[in-house]
Amino acid sequence: DDSGLVVDALDGAPGVYSARFSGENATDEKNNEKLLTLMEDVPDENRRAKFVSVITMMYPDGSVLTARGECPGRIVRVPAGTNGFGYDPLFLPDGYSVTYAQLTAEEKNSISHRAKALESLRQQLLSAGNASAAAPAATSATSGERPAETTAAADLEKKTSETGKEKTDRRPVAEE
Repeated sequence: DDSGLVVDALDGAPGVYSARFSGENATDEKNNEKLLTLMEDVPDENRRAKFVSVITMMYPDGSVLTARGECPGRIVRVPAGTNGFGYDPLFLPDGYSVTYAQLTAEEKNSISHRAKALESLRQQLLSAGNASAAAPAATSATSGERPAETTAAADLEKKTSETGKEKTDRRPVAEE
């Protein structure tokens, strides 16, 4: 898997350099500062961006499956939210009124570029007749534990049912 942020106004940057956008000793904070500085004079209508994930699966016989997922959105002017990592506080996904960093792990995982790439790969496996390989993983192959994203979603569901509070739909904005 390789993922990155592609910003239209920056001709696709940071792209494959997303993790080290601000240099060799890049941090999320430094990367976000650099992105905001470069986007400072970019008008709102030109702040389009997307997260892109590409997953490649190679078989022992040399055959390859490649899947791509994208989550379109825009870059906000002020960071918001504390969940997630990287550019999440600056990325407002299309159809949402909050940044990636303001979404719960379950909400983000349902729309993320990685989730879309994984679903594409799953569909390719199903169409290639590898139904058992395409089944959602219930346990980790090495530890026997549930994957972190599955655990996080289950924990959220449990907390929601225990507290009786409804989850908030964070998509009140109309598509533009």
